[in-house]
Amino acid sequence: QYSDWFIKKEHLRYYDFLNIDDFDKLYMHCDTTHTGKQTSDFCCIMLIWENRKDKNYYIIDFILEKMDVEKQSRDAINLYLKYHNRIKKLTYDEKSNNWFWFWIKKLAREEYNISLPIEELKYPNDKVTHFTPHIPHFIANRVYLPMNHKMLQEAELELLAFPTKWIHDDFVDGLSWCLDNFAIIKSNQPKQQPQQFFNRMTWQMEWWNKFWLLR
Repeated sequence: QYSDWFIKKEHLRYYDFLNIDDFDKLYMHCDTTHTGKQTSDFCCIMLIWENRKDKNYYIIDFILEKMDVEKQSRDAINLYLKYHNRIKKLTYDEKSNNWFWFWIKKLAREEYNISLPIEELKYPNDKVTHFTPHIPHFIANRVYLPMNHKMLQEAELELLAFPTKWIHDDFVDGLSWCLDNFAIIKSNQPKQQPQQFFNRMTWQMEWWNKFWLLR
């Protein structure tokens, strides 16, 4: 039933150069794993935000690698420190059974001497349902990937194959969480007040009346 909604190659967009000043803030999410075994999933740590100029979504940076929970935590902290002045939200999914939470808090406190504003998100049961609302962003060519990233080929493979069962989907999971954030932001924006709407309609009616009188 989802065959018409799969991401296709023509839906993907890329960037070569990025001016970080075009982004007033960043969102970072950690899609974690239990272990670093070769048979395990990838850990996906992603930074994304909407460009102030063109209003498209740019994946600023990402990590896509098989690694144990301690290394996931350390890499997440290092990526956070690289962009921390712009990161306004940092989240992780709860499927790592709190080991990621334990390690990232421990390392941040004991080795890096920092406090992380990290928030846990509850993992959804249906990955396809989670990703489907964001597919229109791809169809509209609004999601940009870093052209020169060393793991771009794996990221592309996962996006184009999803929801194929025998291909990893960790990049898709991480991106779903990130794009969820923008849906929440837009849903919380204040709606136009009735009086404002009435005033605008009144102005439009007056303009049209003058237009017809002048004809």
